[in-house]
Amino acid sequence: MDEDTLVMIEVQTEMMDLLAKYPQYGQQAVAMCFKLILDCYVVMLGEEETIKLMEHATESVKMGNHTVITDFLAKSPKTSIH
Repeated sequence: MDEDTLVMIEVQTEMMDLLAKYPQYGQQAVAMCFKLILDCYVVMLGEEETIKLMEHATESVKMGNHTVITDFLAKSPKTSIH
């Protein structure tokens, strides 16, 4: 694994650990994270590029590229973040 992949895995793990600390607020916590990340994209990329990113994300969801995490969350214990 290259350095970028390792960093990505570490950041994802830390984010999931943070969300897992507040299982009773799962949906709200994820929504707050999404808003924060979206705000960061607008600051970094600007509104036009963020809109393009969101359009790409919408197509990615429609193509089923995120089904694995959906399946994982559906099977996880009820004390988890969802």
